[in-house]
Amino acid sequence: QWYQRRVRGGKIGVRVLEKNMDLLDFSRLQPFYNDSLEIHRDKPLEWNSIGNLWISLHMRYQPFYVLFGVYSFLILSYVIWGLFFMVIDKLGIWSKYKIQAGYNTIQNYWICIKNVLFNYFFVIIPMIVIAWPMLPVIGIAYDAPFPSLSVFSIHIILCIIGEDFFQYWLHRMLHLPWFYKNIHKTHHQFQTPFALAATYSHPLEVIILGLAAFLPPFILRTHLFTFYVWIVIREWDAILTHCGYNLPVPLHYIPFYGGTAFHDYHHTSFLNNYASRFTWVDKLFGTYKEPEEKRKIK
Repeated sequence: QWYQRRVRGGKIGVRVLEKNMDLLDFSRLQPFYNDSLEIHRDKPLEWNSIGNLWISLHMRYQPFYVLFGVYSFLILSYVIWGLFFMVIDKLGIWSKYKIQAGYNTIQNYWICIKNVLFNYFFVIIPMIVIAWPMLPVIGIAYDAPFPSLSVFSIHIILCIIGEDFFQYWLHRMLHLPWFYKNIHKTHHQFQTPFALAATYSHPLEVIILGLAAFLPPFILRTHLFTFYVWIVIREWDAILTHCGYNLPVPLHYIPFYGGTAFHDYHHTSFLNNYASRFTWVDKLFGTYKEPEEKRKIK
C-alpha cells in the first residue's frame, strides 16, 4: 500500500510538473547584453506616464542596465533609511515611540554594515546574475504589456499577502534547533532591532527568506515593473519593522497589521510572531503574541 501511494503520488507530481512546464517558454531566455535590441541612446525619456517612461527607458538602455539601476537605488535607499534612523536614535527625537529601552553602539552599527554590504554584493548580486536570464521564461518580462493600475495594485496586494504566508513557514523553519544554531542565530544577535539590521543575516538566510519574497511574483507572473516595485516595498517594509519605533503610521488601520511592535516582540520572545507584518497567519497557527506596544497604539 505504501508503494502504491508513492506511485500514485509520483504520477500526480509528474502531471502537475508537465502542466506547469507548458507555462514556461525557454525561447525567452535572455542574455545579459542583448545585441539584437535596437538601442536609441539619443531618444529622450518620456515622462508623461509611467508606462511610456518604462518603454522609453528600455529603448534607451539595455534591460540589464535598468535592473542594476533599480538595484543601486535599493542599496542606496537602504543605507539612507538606516542612517536616518541611526540619527534619530542618537538624537532621541522619537523616544516616546521607542519600543525597547536602550540603543545600539557604534560598534554594533559597524558590524551590521559590514554584514549587510557583504550580502548585497557577494550573495544577492550572484543570485541576480543566475535569475536574470530565467525571468522572461516564467513570464516576468520588461517588454510584456504594461499592467493597468488595477492589475498592478492587485498583484502588489497579493505579493504582500503571499510573502507573509511564505515568510511565516520559512521563518518558523529557521527556528528549528539546527537551522537556528547554524543560520538564523546571526539575525537574532541584536535583541534590540534597528533599521540597518533589517537584512543583517547569514548568507544562507538571505537565500532562504528571499524565496518568500520572490515566490508570489513568480507564481503570479507579474510584469517586471511590478516585480521591481514589490522588491522595493518589501525592503522598505523590513526597515520599518526593524526600526525599533512603533510610529503612528496609517498602516495601523489595515486589518491584521502588526507592524514594528509585532516583529520587535519576536526579537525578544523568539517563539512568536513569525510572519513579516500581518498577524493573521500567526493567529491561525497559534503562534501569535500581542505585544504591549500594540495595545498602547490601539
